Amino acid sequence: MRRIAEDICLLEGSVNGGVLIRGDAALLIDAPELPGGGSIPAALAEIGVRRVEAVLLTQHRRMYSGGLTDWPGALPPVHATPGEAALLAQAGVSFSSTRLSFTLAVSCVIRASLLRASVQ
Repeated sequence: MRRIAEDICLLEGSVNGGVLIRGDAALLIDAPELPGGGSIPAALAEIGVRRVEAVLLTQHRRMYSGGLTDWPGALPPVHATPGEAALLAQAGVSFSSTRLSFTLAVSCVIRASLLRASVQ
């Protein structure tokens, strides 16, 4: 992880992800698999982040969300655009982690539906 501003870090992994930090909380933009099998929560703890408020996935591909597969405990809320959420709902076929694909599909589809309802 590389700090690029006081409250912004870059997660360097299978693809780059972002971390927006406020106090001991963070918002993740994508959750890539880290080199050497590192854990995102452990990397965040090293910079003082104790909780992740949410994860925004910009793409449905595993390289953007693979860092969530070994997340300890409950996943934080995961958000995606309606189009990406629809693709994530089909992730069970391509993701090896049943827990992740189910959690992402349910979480993203529900949030995408709520987002559409609140915009209308």
